[in-house]
Amino acid sequence: MYLSKRFVLLLVVPLISLVSCDRDWFIMGEQSSINIPTIGNTNDSFGLNVQAKSFTYNRLFDVSFSSDSLVVGVVVVGYQSGSGKLEIKDEDVTFYSVTVNNNMVIGDVTLKGNVPKKISIVFTKFTGNVSVGIVAKQ
Repeated sequence: MYLSKRFVLLLVVPLISLVSCDRDWFIMGEQSSINIPTIGNTNDSFGLNVQAKSFTYNRLFDVSFSSDSLVVGVVVVGYQSGSGKLEIKDEDVTFYSVTVNNNMVIGDVTLKGNVPKKISIVFTKFTGNVSVGIVAKQ
């Protein structure tokens, strides 16, 4: 349980500070971080963060996990519209799925018994801020 709470804090604190900043802080010249997902995909961990506005995205990631015990966290703040879906899969079978269509904090999910091989992230006209973190439990 301690790992789950710490994991949620690691997701929530940066996201709250990100959301509470003035939007001008994100603008670099003519570019903005809106609709540009930040993705970390390393051995035994996967993370995604996006500040979305009418964002449509469909991506299947190959992942490298060595453990069949995982901790999953999903944080959505500032939800306005659209939908999203996260799926964790082995080669063919989805063994964890969450639909993103409102504000939420999920940080107490521990999965056991399956080693993930793929992660699917889908957004359809989504507006809001999303952080996803998946780590192997030691």
